[in-house]
Amino acid sequence: MEHEAVGILENPKDKEIFKSIEGMLTKFYPGHTRIQIENFILNDVEYPTKYGKYQQTLHELFSRYNNLIDAYYRLKEAEISLKWREADAKNNPETEKGQLAAVEAEKLRFQIVSIKASLKHILKETHVFYEVYQDSKEFHKLTPEQEYKLEANQWAMKALNNPLVFEERYGGKFLEQAWGKDNYKKFVAARKKAVGDLHREIVSLKVLPASTVSLLESTQKKER
Repeated sequence: MEHEAVGILENPKDKEIFKSIEGMLTKFYPGHTRIQIENFILNDVEYPTKYGKYQQTLHELFSRYNNLIDAYYRLKEAEISLKWREADAKNNPETEKGQLAAVEAEKLRFQIVSIKASLKHILKETHVFYEVYQDSKEFHKLTPEQEYKLEANQWAMKALNNPLVFEERYGGKFLEQAWGKDNYKKFVAARKKAVGDLHREIVSLKVLPASTVSLLESTQKKER
């Protein structure tokens, strides 16, 4: 269906392009596809364990539930506002106030259609994530101790996929706990040989100018 906005275009070719785009929109799906969800959102690098994927699936489901609640209230607000604008337009058809109300009513009708369309996208994504949730029933009734072990393993495996990132951002303490001290030492030796020192190892207080060291020390004293 052609929107009246296309009518403001003067060039026939421009109109043709935007009419074509309107036709595309009826088939276009702006949400995440099954392939994107299964291979990129729940990817094997960030979530190398089934429990890790399960945890992220819960976050995704809660997010879409919140999106549903938000869409519900936006829809209700738009429907109520539409009644007001339609009444204003009907009661004052010849005035600028009534004409403006008619335009606002048109915008609200378009907004309502958009909100309902977004709900379809939310539902489509939710179905895929819910399948993952249902396929992970072994995690539905875990004890806190079981959850802790599974989560620790997830982080340890994730760190193996991103060892340089983990060490640079979070330090070596977790890697020692996750991999064991001996394995972490082997990793550090291999890392130094392959890529050298970390940034914080290069830019240490020992090699900074005395003026910079003094500035850092005075800043630390003020913070205390």
